[in-house]
Amino acid sequence: PLERGAVASPGSHYQAGLICNNGTALCHIATGADALRIQNVGENWSEWRSFEDESEWDIIPARGVLVQYHAEGSSSYIVGDCIDAAGESCHPSWHESMFIRGDWNSWGAWEGSRMRL
Repeated sequence: PLERGAVASPGSHYQAGLICNNGTALCHIATGADALRIQNVGENWSEWRSFEDESEWDIIPARGVLVQYHAEGSSSYIVGDCIDAAGESCHPSWHESMFIRGDWNSWGAWEGSRMRL
């Protein structure tokens, strides 16, 4: 059988269509996974649960959703997806905030250097 998804492609961290059913659920493609946990970026991870094809989840528009899968004795399979309020795809960041330094902000001296979701 053809293996697909996060476990078959561990270097791919974006999974278009992970957020499904008009933004009300997560549709998992992770052949071989036996457990999963979910996180809206910036919030805590859910408890580990048995793998399921679809999970109900409270999607926050324009905030990435990450899913970590456990398979083959490893939990290093993580993918994300993001949709905005209009249902359009957006970039699923792994970080709630980032700090940027450069000539333009005196190498971090400017308070506005931090970007937040």
